[in-house]
Amino acid sequence: MKGLLVCCGLLLWIAFACKDPGGAAAGTMKGGEKQGYVCDFPEQDSLFQKRVRYFESMDSISGLLHLRDSLSTGSIHFAYATYRLGAEYERTDPDSSRFYYEAALELFVSASPLVVERIGQINLNLANSSSEAGPKRLAAMHGIEALLAYPTCSYAPKLLPQLHRLAGVALVQQKDIAGALRYFRAGLQFCKKTTPAYVSSALYGDYADALLAAGEIDAAAAALDSASLIMLRQGVPVNDDATDLANVYDVYHRLEKARGQELVAWERTESAYRYRQDYNPAGIEEAHSCNNLGRLYLLRGDYQKGELLLKRALRLYQENESPVDRGTSF
Repeated sequence: MKGLLVCCGLLLWIAFACKDPGGAAAGTMKGGEKQGYVCDFPEQDSLFQKRVRYFESMDSISGLLHLRDSLSTGSIHFAYATYRLGAEYERTDPDSSRFYYEAALELFVSASPLVVERIGQINLNLANSSSEAGPKRLAAMHGIEALLAYPTCSYAPKLLPQLHRLAGVALVQQKDIAGALRYFRAGLQFCKKTTPAYVSSALYGDYADALLAAGEIDAAAAALDSASLIMLRQGVPVNDDATDLANVYDVYHRLEKARGQELVAWERTESAYRYRQDYNPAGIEEAHSCNNLGRLYLLRGDYQKGELLLKRALRLYQENESPVDRGTSF
């Protein structure tokens, strides 16, 4: 039945898609912007975006492909459908996701009008999905450069903090702590009241981690306080908010160890462990929490519980094909 619906829906939407206006939106002006670019996908194309979301809601990659291939290859509609294919593959096929994201980026860069927000978002997605520091840094910096070239757009409070954070994270991976701190501080300048809590909190958390690496203990503590306060203002953390807060608590653990009072981190480390068991079990992050909490049990003299947690951490690292010391506090 679902297959029949997809097929019927495909025929209906393709009929609409054949009316693709191509580059008709070129030169669209918004808020006195200069000729040739728009901040985001033109509002008049909301119907087209609904067509795309229809296939996404049906988990129909084939339908989305058919829709895209019915469009003019030089249009922003073709670029947008390509971008959404990258998003569809993100969880299941990282290589295909990157392929479509990179293709969409090239299309958006050469499209008329230039859709600035999408260029920034695709670079953000590419930076997020890159485990290697070089590609992560390059994508983040390209995104920053594109967005700063069009300062009249309103996406800055959301995208620019994230892009600066990822550039900083890549520089930390490359052992350039001073460079990372510059990017983190620049990213904080773009945080506004409209910046999502998870964005600001993650930026403060990674900034604190870099400060800790630089030996700036007090500054790291202040940044961590800001990170946790931002998340806790949202209420009892659940789902992604809970796991984001757990990441912040990992850095608190390292901070207290650097201060020589590791057991002070007990409550936060236990919370991080609980959040990950509830919302992200059996992954690398839970392994981190098992490792951290296991250490604290050993320090308290509860060797049996400590050993059980450390063995679970080791097993989770092995199951997730991660080196046992990767990403751990110690």
